[in-house]
Amino acid sequence: GEGSGGASDAHFVIDGSGNIGIGTTSPTHKLNVYNDGGASSMTVGKYASGKTVGFLGTSADTSGYFQIQSYKSQGSTFGDIVLNAQGGNVGIGTTSPGQGQSTPISDVKFDVLGNQMLSDLSTTNTDQSKLFFFRSDGAVASQGVVPDGLKIGAIEWAALTSGDNNNSISSARIEVEASNTWSSAAVRNADIIFSTVGANALAERLRITSAGYVGIGTDSPGQELEVIGVISASSHVYAGDRVYVNGDITLSHDGSSQLSVGFDATYDKIRYGKSDNVVHEFLGQSTVISGSATSTGSFGMLSLNNGGAQ
Repeated sequence: GEGSGGASDAHFVIDGSGNIGIGTTSPTHKLNVYNDGGASSMTVGKYASGKTVGFLGTSADTSGYFQIQSYKSQGSTFGDIVLNAQGGNVGIGTTSPGQGQSTPISDVKFDVLGNQMLSDLSTTNTDQSKLFFFRSDGAVASQGVVPDGLKIGAIEWAALTSGDNNNSISSARIEVEASNTWSSAAVRNADIIFSTVGANALAERLRITSAGYVGIGTDSPGQELEVIGVISASSHVYAGDRVYVNGDITLSHDGSSQLSVGFDATYDKIRYGKSDNVVHEFLGQSTVISGSATSTGSFGMLSLNNGGAQ
């Protein structure tokens, strides 16, 4: 209807198309709420002190933003906003969350098409932006223990390929795994695992244990760094105290000239020369010097025993 002053005083109109206008005489949609020259808003529930109410509105007539605010108890306590509590997914920038491939990724509840950012305007270290992964086997105050080996959370990278019917193909993953049974806040050890695809399957490549040990090629490192495999350095390798090697050490300049230090069933030994023609061989606990000298030079004092070179 119209106000007594005519159309210009109308507060509520229904036009010939069935559109309803509140604050406007020319509604553009089935329900159009507008405050000419200011912020427009509407509420669901009673907007009064102590009441639970939802607020929707714009911040200004022009150059503003749209806002949604929940009040658990209006005037004192802000409330929560729950989306799809009974089921379904949420998409931002997409009308088909979790459906970016012919076979949807299972259990995708939130899908953002584009970049995401975590920001914080605080200047204290305790208020930095965080991304939490929460794992529980029950409701608050009724959970059981977290078992050893349970995956707490993961970040995974995937892409689509036409060669696999446009399905999502995982290529790398970082995950956190409980490394003991969590029974209290004081017992919550976990490892960080880095995996990449090899032989068409994700495989663990590096692990940082709860003790701070790093393992490459092993999931149970016993030292600060343990590598199962070959280590290559293009420049220098420094050790502040000593280096322990379970096997022989071979130093090579050009791939053929070598110096090797090791141990066989009988002796500690040092060998140097060409890889195919040992020039000198020094055997611990023996005066044997085998081979023939083909180069000049001198050696310092060397003491050897079966317990290791000194």
